[in-house]
Amino acid sequence: MQTQLQKQENKLKHGEQVHGTIQAQMTAPTIDYVIIRGAMGVGKTTTSRQLFHELSEKGIECSLLHADIVRKFINNREPTYRNRKLGVKNMIDIANNTIEDGYITILEGVFTDQELLNNMKNNISGKYLLVRLGADIDINMSRNKNPDRTFVALEDKIPDAIARYESNKWNNTEEVYYHTNNISANDVAMKIVEKMGIIDVDYEI
Repeated sequence: MQTQLQKQENKLKHGEQVHGTIQAQMTAPTIDYVIIRGAMGVGKTTTSRQLFHELSEKGIECSLLHADIVRKFINNREPTYRNRKLGVKNMIDIANNTIEDGYITILEGVFTDQELLNNMKNNISGKYLLVRLGADIDINMSRNKNPDRTFVALEDKIPDAIARYESNKWNNTEEVYYHTNNISANDVAMKIVEKMGIIDVDYEI
């Protein structure tokens, strides 16, 4: 069976005919899955959905897993360590299935537990990109109160999450960080696309 990267390379290597005179070609992605994490209200869900949209627009098959949504199917969906652990286990199983079927997989969640994050990095097949989003804490607090949010976190959980990221940052030196105070989810998604090795190239034929 072909790997995700081999499938994408086969799809993209000949490019696409545009206007008869310009050949638009896109480099194949260099990773199989993206982990997007950050404190509550930092923009993870919006960014991950925008990334899904950008990849789909480029003809790249992808899947998107939200930790909060996966945990909804656990009998007691509260974010206890036991439920987070089971949720991550389920995400690992789903991600391995979607990657095997040829989909770049996006996993989005708070993911402050280093042990659970390591489980994801070590047990999901293929190459990964680890992304953390951050913002000033007052911005976090304001966004967290948005009534359209799926889950509204207790305010004391936000500084606790930020502190845990900082305490474990030396365990995640490969992590790419984006500060989202003054940058849109679309712009962050495009930066992630570039980090994935996907570059649009136009040239004369």
